[in-house]
Amino acid sequence: MKLILRKITNWGTQYTNSKSEKRNVIMTNYTSLVSSIALTPLIAALFFYFDSNSQVLNRLLIAILLFLAPLVLNRFGYIITSRIILSWLTPVIVFGVSILDLKAGEQYAPSSFVGLRLFLLAGFCFPFLIFNLKNKLPIILALSVSLVSFIFFDQIFEFFDVGFLQIIQSDPFYEFNNMRAFVATFVVGLTLFFLKSVVEKNEEWNQQLLDELEAKNKFIKQQAEAEVYELNEKLTANLQLLGVSEAKFRGAFEHSAIGMALVSLDSKWLQVNKELCQIVGFSEEELVHKPSKDITHPEDKQGDHELQQQLLRGEEDTFRREKRYIHKDGSIVWVNLNASIVKDGAGSPLYFVAQIEDITIEKKAAEQLMIQEANLKATINNTEVMIWSVDVDFKLLMFNNQFSKHMLKNYGVQLKIGSRIFSSTQSSTFHELITKWSPLYLQALKGNRITFEETRFGIDFQYSLSPIFEMDKVIGVSIFADNVTERVARDRELAEANKKIGELKLMALRSVMSPHFIFNVLNSIQFFIAKSDRLNAMNYLATFSKLIRSILYHSVNNKIKLADEIELLQNYVNLEMTRFENKFAFSLLIDPEIEIESIVIPSLLIQPYVENAILHGLYNKQGHGELFIRINENDGILIFEIEDNGIGRKESKKLHKYNFDSHASMGSTITEERLKLINQANKSSFEIEDIMDKDGVCGTVVRIKIPYESV
Repeated sequence: MKLILRKITNWGTQYTNSKSEKRNVIMTNYTSLVSSIALTPLIAALFFYFDSNSQVLNRLLIAILLFLAPLVLNRFGYIITSRIILSWLTPVIVFGVSILDLKAGEQYAPSSFVGLRLFLLAGFCFPFLIFNLKNKLPIILALSVSLVSFIFFDQIFEFFDVGFLQIIQSDPFYEFNNMRAFVATFVVGLTLFFLKSVVEKNEEWNQQLLDELEAKNKFIKQQAEAEVYELNEKLTANLQLLGVSEAKFRGAFEHSAIGMALVSLDSKWLQVNKELCQIVGFSEEELVHKPSKDITHPEDKQGDHELQQQLLRGEEDTFRREKRYIHKDGSIVWVNLNASIVKDGAGSPLYFVAQIEDITIEKKAAEQLMIQEANLKATINNTEVMIWSVDVDFKLLMFNNQFSKHMLKNYGVQLKIGSRIFSSTQSSTFHELITKWSPLYLQALKGNRITFEETRFGIDFQYSLSPIFEMDKVIGVSIFADNVTERVARDRELAEANKKIGELKLMALRSVMSPHFIFNVLNSIQFFIAKSDRLNAMNYLATFSKLIRSILYHSVNNKIKLADEIELLQNYVNLEMTRFENKFAFSLLIDPEIEIESIVIPSLLIQPYVENAILHGLYNKQGHGELFIRINENDGILIFEIEDNGIGRKESKKLHKYNFDSHASMGSTITEERLKLINQANKSSFEIEDIMDKDGVCGTVVRIKIPYESV
């Protein structure tokens, strides 16, 4: 199935001459195929879930055929036409279906006309995805229909007597004239043109780089072929000389330090020397008349065959390659193979002459070394830690990119392996550094490990110097410098936060137990006693004592159940309502979905804002006041709203010094500080705003958003 899909989506790519054009054709095929397939479920839904409607079915079938048209056109080579048609389909189908629906009496809301405009604007973007900017005429044609349909949207509908103002009464929210449409398309088009230009420019640069690499590879290959040719020429000459004296040839063949063999034209070993038998582990009797491909690694067989055919056709005189043999014990043997062909006097091929050198040890060592070097280099250069090392003469042995950038940026020094770090300058700064670091290097060269921290350039560094040993002898020092600025800052912030939290706990206790509030409550109790109103005095005193006990208990704890916090607020508000002789009404609204017994929040955060609402907002209001406390929950965040219809913050500040000159409440300020501390690790926030009406400020609302925990 995957092969069939790939074959279909590659229709038309054979008519392209660049990678970008090929990509455009494939994207057109994918869009055409996916769009048509996406419509087929609608046909099934029409029959199984809705009453079958022949008119809707016909529209769906026509739409499927229209979306398949670009795919078919690509199949027959009309790759430009197919993309233009695909770009036109969106406005054509949008207007076609909409006009037919409106003609049939269907009603569209004003938002639907705006939505159709935005859909057309999205279709206007599509030609930039499937055309290159150099295809000027095709891309203009592709954009033309979307551009005209978007700008003259209303005029097209009006032409068919289904325009917005013709079927719907005037709507002040529908204000999308032609000039706005033109500006929108101009801005979107200019943006897409710029992005497309950047993409195509990058593609051109990449192609230039690939061309340069291909040219360099060709040049290197030519050089290698020249060297191989020269070696094979020498080998051929030597073999011709050896042919003069078979005895000399056999002696050199048998006692060669590298493997040698004569191979038939059908790739069978004709003659092998002892070294070759040693390399592959087979005896001479086992190898002779055995095809060489039987011991060749499967991945190298095709390469051998192609090179042999080139020699037989006379395209090459010799070839050299690295290849793998399978040893008799099953292990892999890497060899350098040099081969040439021996011909008779008439120029007909007789057999191949092969020189085979075992390079298994060198190959494995080189691969292992390459892997180790790559891993080491990647490790030291990808770390944020600065790393460098010096020898006993303080000359650089190695350094990573981080250290190189640091020295260049802060000291203007371009580091080189083998040079001293500060040898090129005699400034006082470098003299100071040399004076500081030389004793440290000397201590490490004695075998000691040194660790210390310092601050330079506003950055906190932690240094570690370790001796480098070779054969139990110190040959240098390796240095690691880690940027610990964030850690040091966090430690400082944590210490300050802990200190501030301790202070805020004490201040919070004082703020919620306002002396002014306690004095007024005691006066109210005294008033009830003087009036011999024992019942009110006892109730008032019981509520007050319960409130004080709750405040004292929860002020020393960081957490409180939401149910306890609500009870504390109710007790406090009831006391204030009694004290102010029901000057205001109180409403507590809690979302019924909230489980108040299973939610835990920071303690004593809400009461100071309720106190402010009563004392500064409602107390000075002429007439009856109202106080609302609303508690809601959204995505793990509790939202408290304290709203009053008092005189507002501005008027309250004017009257505050006269009404409460002896009371310096810090409750809300301290609570805001606690919220800031909580917000360092959670999603807490605080906001306050005035409520306005036509006469001005008519109240204040405070919103506190804090995270909660479940128990």
